[in-house]
Order: sequence, then structure tokens, then C-alpha cells
Amino acid sequence: MPPLDNNPTTAPLARQLALWSLLNLTLLPGLAFVMMLWRFRQARQRQDDLALRHGRAGIRINLLAAVALAGVSLALWHISALSEAGRLAAIITYFTLVHSLFILWAVWNWARAGQGHPPWGWG
Repeated sequence: MPPLDNNPTTAPLARQLALWSLLNLTLLPGLAFVMMLWRFRQARQRQDDLALRHGRAGIRINLLAAVALAGVSLALWHISALSEAGRLAAIITYFTLVHSLFILWAVWNWARAGQGHPPWGWG
């Protein structure tokens, strides 16, 4: 697949948006999301199609991750059929697996942004 955009003035914004998405899932939750929204606004002002696609994908991935991780973890905690130790084991296993998958998805999109390709899924 040929790159969507190799323009040196627009591809860096797509890479930055994808990186902020990854950072929100790993090192800087919350702060990185605010930075991603700020950079997404800049992409909208510039009408940068590649950056807009990576920004939308990053926002959706991070919101889905928040709902999936917090919501299902709370639901697992309230399952009365499991003992407290069983609930903790289920939550830790679920959280680790799903969080790792979201990080992998963000890394994949960051690599695609670096090559000028649209994001994988929800682009």
C-alpha cells in the first residue's frame, strides 16, 4: 500500500498524534490525552487528512480503552460468584491482557503514521 501522505509538513503531526495516543495508554494518562486533543484541534485547523484520521483513531482507542478497562474491571469486582481472591485474579488478568492489546494497537498506529499510512481500524 503506498503512503497516504509523505508531505514533510503534515506527516509529523500524524506521528505526534499517534505518539500522544500511545503515551496516554502508557506513561502520561490524562495529560497525554489533553495534548492529543490540542494537537487534534491543530490538525482540524490545518485540514490535515492523515493527522485527522490518526487523531480520531487515537481518541476512539483511548476512550474505548478507558471504558473497557474501568467498566469491565468494576463489573468483575461486583461478581458475587467469585471469592475476593478470584475477583482480584480475574481483574488483574483481564486488565493486563486488554491493556497490552490497546498498547499494541497504539504502537501499530504510531508505526503506520511514521510511514504516512492511515491508522489501522477506525481511521
